[in-house]
Amino acid sequence: TGDPGGAGKGLTDGRMMVPRGKMLGGSSGLNYMAYVRGHPGDFDSWAAGDGKGWSYDDVLPYFLKSEDLAPPDPPEGVVIDDDVHGTGGPLGVSVRSPRTVAAEQFVEAAEATGIPMGDYNSRDRGGPTGCASLFQTTTRDGKRSSTYHAFLEPVLERENLTIITHAQVEQL
Repeated sequence: TGDPGGAGKGLTDGRMMVPRGKMLGGSSGLNYMAYVRGHPGDFDSWAAGDGKGWSYDDVLPYFLKSEDLAPPDPPEGVVIDDDVHGTGGPLGVSVRSPRTVAAEQFVEAAEATGIPMGDYNSRDRGGPTGCASLFQTTTRDGKRSSTYHAFLEPVLERENLTIITHAQVEQL
């Protein structure tokens, strides 16, 4: 193991537990359900290098196809860029509900300092200042929408699918 760079100082032996999702659906079955896409500029820089087909415009159709964004309820105090979100896909996405007073106050405080309210999964993410937003989660109807529930569970009965558990992949 390498130098952790000072992470975990004050912990026993400088180590901390980081649970991993060794289950169907991986860590999406135990994480905080944060729905955060990569930054559009990162995709574009990969495409400018050797990543042909990885620009933001290239990957956006796949985000749209996979996503099923529920309308925020209530819609007040939420900015959603409809052009970069999909509906009808297998992955449930929602604005965190129920909303907490603290979360709403955080967005209001950010706005008061000049950071605009926006959609942190949109293309410009509020421009150079960024944006403040209520949390988007991988949930549908108040339940976790893990990669297992969204993408694998619907096709479990396919004849051309074999699931092998307790196996370690050594090469692709």
